[in-house]
Amino acid sequence: MTNPYEGNDVLATPVVFESLFEIVSYFADYFKPAVQMRNLKTSELFILLFLYLKGPKSMNQLSRFLNTTKSNMTALIDQMERRDLLKREHSKVDRRVIDVSLKAKGRQICEEASDGFNVLVQAFFKKVNKEDLPIISQGFMCLHRLATESVTEG
Repeated sequence: MTNPYEGNDVLATPVVFESLFEIVSYFADYFKPAVQMRNLKTSELFILLFLYLKGPKSMNQLSRFLNTTKSNMTALIDQMERRDLLKREHSKVDRRVIDVSLKAKGRQICEEASDGFNVLVQAFFKKVNKEDLPIISQGFMCLHRLATESVTEG
């Protein structure tokens, strides 16, 4: 088997897949202690962070985000609401819609995760050559833009 990194073909699918997997694994390891310490399911942490980063969302939007059924989402939100992490309320625009938002306890978990994540990212970038930072930044912003476009188009 040939080395996928030979020939500088960084766009080779196996290279991209492996690289993204390693990056995601590296950062996911950071969240494991917070999830275990707070007895959160991974899906619960994703919901909290999604609401923290994107603001209040409807039950339908949360179901689409986690790619789950509305009944599964309702059960998840019920559990999180009982633990005082978030709240549900009728939309001011359309009373048929139920919006979900963070409560203080849920926001605190996200702020702690964000602060710790920033420390992790800063430590990561201290290892990067200064000349590579603009390239990494530009590549990251391009990936983010393309991923965002594909989500909104899909």
